Amino acid sequence: GVRVVGKITFDPAVTEAIVYGKTVVEYAPQSVVAKEIAEIWKETLSGLENVRS
Repeated sequence: GVRVVGKITFDPAVTEAIVYGKTVVEYAPQSVVAKEIAEIWKETLSGLENVRS
């Protein structure tokens, strides 16, 4: 099975970022969705480190 490491809530900032050709993390770094993405990335990296060891 696949482990779910997080959820990303709907945020209009995602669409706005696409319009401006940026990632939502670049466009709205303090937004809830950007923070959720950062946390998911940390969880993903942590999981990969555990696989390697």
